[in-house]
Amino acid sequence: MRNQTQYDPQRERAIEEDRILELKRYLGTYSYIDMGWDEDKTHKALRRRQSVIRPQLTWIHGKIHMEATPHALLWGFRVLERDEYSQIMVRFSRKNLPRHRMLASWNRYILKMNQIPIEPKNLFYFQDTIESIAPAEDISAFLDQMAILLEMEVPPHRNGSIRFCHLCPYEKACLAEGMERIHLASPKELRGVGEKMASSLEEKQIYTIHDVSRMEITEEIKKEHRGIERVKAQSFAFLRNEAMFFDDPRMMIPNDGKPGLFFDIEADQYPYLFGVYDQKENQYHSFLAQEESELIELGKQVIRYFHQSQATVYHYYDYETRIMRHMEELCGISMEGIAFFDVYECLRRCVILPLKTYSLKSVSKWLDFVWRMPLDGKGSIVEFRRWKNTGNPMHLESIIQYNEDDCRSTALVKDWLENPDQFRQEFRRVSEQDLELLLSNLEPVFPERVKSDGRKEVIEWKKP
Repeated sequence: MRNQTQYDPQRERAIEEDRILELKRYLGTYSYIDMGWDEDKTHKALRRRQSVIRPQLTWIHGKIHMEATPHALLWGFRVLERDEYSQIMVRFSRKNLPRHRMLASWNRYILKMNQIPIEPKNLFYFQDTIESIAPAEDISAFLDQMAILLEMEVPPHRNGSIRFCHLCPYEKACLAEGMERIHLASPKELRGVGEKMASSLEEKQIYTIHDVSRMEITEEIKKEHRGIERVKAQSFAFLRNEAMFFDDPRMMIPNDGKPGLFFDIEADQYPYLFGVYDQKENQYHSFLAQEESELIELGKQVIRYFHQSQATVYHYYDYETRIMRHMEELCGISMEGIAFFDVYECLRRCVILPLKTYSLKSVSKWLDFVWRMPLDGKGSIVEFRRWKNTGNPMHLESIIQYNEDDCRSTALVKDWLENPDQFRQEFRRVSEQDLELLLSNLEPVFPERVKSDGRKEVIEWKKP
């Protein structure tokens, strides 16, 4: 099991250094003093109404110790006749987001509590542009609510998943807690159920995942909701927290007896990193194009590598094959003889999982894989741009580690599809007859429910 990096101070400092470097480029010859995140120095400079970078101020709200570290506080920066500071925050995003407004409002609240005059709007530097952003609503109520949560003996219940769940170190514990009450969860937690289908099910008095498992599949519902049979089958997977195999993945996966290559691409405006994990050698290889002009030569290297290995190239989803077809045309080198295999497509066709999404991260985390870098696809793009802008090797190392883990996790999913009994997660093999009984509310006999300790048990289910 890999050690999970929840917070890397060295990496965070590198990111802040990049932001400050970008700020200095923007300010040019503008006069300022560097506070070095020192609170005492910051107070003295602000009392003298000096412009500063890397300031730090603190405030205590109840039991909450608050800290403000805007990248710059500039006196009379935009409107010289106004005796106020302008707060500047540097972000490498392309546009402002709600979290940026909240961060600016957090800093603004601390500045006001320290009697620092601050202009109404906040300045954010986004990739060569300055945007003036109005603060979020007064955060006093937010802080009061935070104080209440901190006083609670148990954490609040999570309702549904959000985009950043997969980056959270507590995701697994949170999901485990949710599984205890999964029968009461909304059908929207099921894969393929959106707002429209959920609203339609509510009209039929189907409010929970348990209700979905007991609903009658009529011809009317089939016409109204395509794929409703699979939704109902997934409700059983959720309620029992187990995988359900409806087809044997081994019938799809190449049976050549050779270890494979596991392939993943990172891209921004162009695909810049081609990563390959060689299962036979247990080694990872990366092919990097710092500039788009290097892409043709990189593509030739990758295609030649695939030809020389003579191994099946496994990937997750069809993005990699689409890019490689483009590279074949761009480089003028045939890929004939190279066998690609989409692990995601095999998973989607053969198995139903107790998961909302079948993304590589969701499935691999369910199988206990742990990423070393707390990144996602967008985060890797940000790291790539930081590396190009600053030359700081830490950003490149982060991307390469993230890509290597994508490759290795793809290998893990493929190994699980072939040999699920070698993993702790429980699963069933479901026949067509079993599925018919399940959909008709006559729960089937499952002769092969495999427990995490390797034992098999026979459970007969009868209609209540």
